[in-house]
Amino acid sequence: MNDKESTAGKEDNSSTLERLVERALANGASDPDSAESKAELVRVLLSERYSGAFPHPDVLRQFDDVIDNGAERAFALTEREQQHRHDCDNRLLGSKIALKQREAYDRRLLIILSFTFLLLSLVGSVVAIMTGHPVGAAVGGGGALVGIGAVVAYLHRFTRKNPQA
Repeated sequence: MNDKESTAGKEDNSSTLERLVERALANGASDPDSAESKAELVRVLLSERYSGAFPHPDVLRQFDDVIDNGAERAFALTEREQQHRHDCDNRLLGSKIALKQREAYDRRLLIILSFTFLLLSLVGSVVAIMTGHPVGAAVGGGGALVGIGAVVAYLHRFTRKNPQA
């Protein structure tokens, strides 16, 4: 790093520090020399922020001081927890896929059985007409129409409830 980059980095840090000091003074009492303003200033200057999936490195060092291989055990715990979450997500996804496949199979089966019922009812109605039983033909044909109407209504309602299906 050359001197210009080094100076630019210092200027960025100093401008950040100046903003923090201004904010600390703005949050404190109106008098910048008051104890409250100084306490806020010290708190801002001494504060440290860290965010991440793992604890701060200082905390990991303290784990090692408290228990043998504490940091390693903390990492292992985090890795096991993440693996558990992935396994749960995979099982949930697998069950959703199985449910969709079962619903699709049920719909196909319903359609096939309805078509079979319709054909048998129509054949029965034609046979009843040919043998001179018009009432039987009307009952058979009417039952077929009612049955097919019920299946269409069920499939329409099912599709409205589950638009992805």
